[in-house]
Amino acid sequence: MHDGGPLFPLEPKPRSVALRLQALADGILDAAILRLVEERRRPGEYCRPVWCDRQATAMNRSLDWLEERRSLLDSPLTIDSIAVGCMLGYLDFRYTAQNWREGRDGLAGWYSAFAQRPSMHDTVPVQ
Repeated sequence: MHDGGPLFPLEPKPRSVALRLQALADGILDAAILRLVEERRRPGEYCRPVWCDRQATAMNRSLDWLEERRSLLDSPLTIDSIAVGCMLGYLDFRYTAQNWREGRDGLAGWYSAFAQRPSMHDTVPVQ
């Protein structure tokens, strides 16, 4: 339905990289949502800080891994860059107090450029 390249690369190695990065972004989102539910939706006596810390640790480790391999996102627009961009936008939306950019200058720079895409501007959620 578009005139660009395929969202899922056809060649085996680029496809494997794209799917792995997409899965990583999905996993970070899973941890972010689990943490959000625990911190904001459960009554205080039922909230388990250990669970929240565990999800935050998983998120940070994954973001650090992605920072170390940020150059993998330099390929043409495919499913991995879309997933990572959406995930980072979600972290900006739901976890503004947790500065995911700190110590991750490469990833932050990549996202700043990616966030300039019209599709990203058009879909920024309203708080």
